[in-house]
Amino acid sequence: MVLGDALGRVIDLLPVHILDEDPANSGPAILVHSSSDIIANTYYLVIKLVYRQSGAVLWAHRFSWPVAQSDPHMQQCSAQICLSAFRVIDAASSIDTTFQLSFGDIFSFSKNKLDRADLNLGKIDEKINPAVVLSLRAWIRSTLAFERLTDDPVRNIEEAKEFSRRAREISPLNATVVAVSSFLESYLYNTDTAKELARQAIALDHQNPIARLSYSRSLYDMGKFEEASNEARASLNHPFSNLNPANWHVEIALTMTKQRRFAEAVKHLEVASHHAPDHRPALRFLSALRYQLNDEQGAIQALRKLKKLEPDFTLDLMASDQYPVDSLRNAGLMKITKSGLI
Repeated sequence: MVLGDALGRVIDLLPVHILDEDPANSGPAILVHSSSDIIANTYYLVIKLVYRQSGAVLWAHRFSWPVAQSDPHMQQCSAQICLSAFRVIDAASSIDTTFQLSFGDIFSFSKNKLDRADLNLGKIDEKINPAVVLSLRAWIRSTLAFERLTDDPVRNIEEAKEFSRRAREISPLNATVVAVSSFLESYLYNTDTAKELARQAIALDHQNPIARLSYSRSLYDMGKFEEASNEARASLNHPFSNLNPANWHVEIALTMTKQRRFAEAVKHLEVASHHAPDHRPALRFLSALRYQLNDEQGAIQALRKLKKLEPDFTLDLMASDQYPVDSLRNAGLMKITKSGLI
């Protein structure tokens, strides 16, 4: 049950096969070895993730819990194995170039990483877990478009919409697929559609990290800021938040901003920037909120980091309708654009 749940979550988020056996010529693989026992009313489970080609143990862990308290421990164990599988797949790419796909690349804000992830997903195409491949490519396209990482954002959005549509046709009951569609509709200001898709994603799998992120964002879009904050904070305490902690801190900061709790928002944005230095939205918010709090030096620091990521950045550009700061604009936090700090 634990392994089935853990590995099932891996294939919900990455295009990989889970094989019951180890066929001789199936290509590079990670083998999952497990053993378990009950001794004196304590359950013991040992898991090893092994790189098949060399036999190298890439991760191993011994879990134990009282038999009478199995349910919560099984959930934590499943999440830990899932997270470790992601790390092992990333680590295997440094050993074997066939393992080219990184979860971190897909959810980054770096153009090079996003382009690399899209290239590798394109090579996989629809050979493995096609609905997830298409959804991840839709996510990448929307990130490229909305974070000014492409010269043709309109084309990228149209491609994202098409990828997302095809993914839902293939697998309408996959929580990741539905959640990515919700995010795309949210970006396009189709709030009602985004809300319904987020509700579906949560109903399909309330532990799926992308589903929970889309649900938090839909609550925010609906103006339910306290509920959005509670959902984001609860999700941040879930083990799966470790897959992409920066996004959760930004979600919390967004709700804090709407509640005019700027100092708290700044703390979460600083943590987000620590986890993901190339997270442009975090830097945009940091600059504006620090300036709002009369921290000019802190605002300048955030603006300079943003300028390194966006060489064409100016405060005049930030003030224009084309720049992606609608959340700041709607919150009346655009004073920084008249500050002359850079």
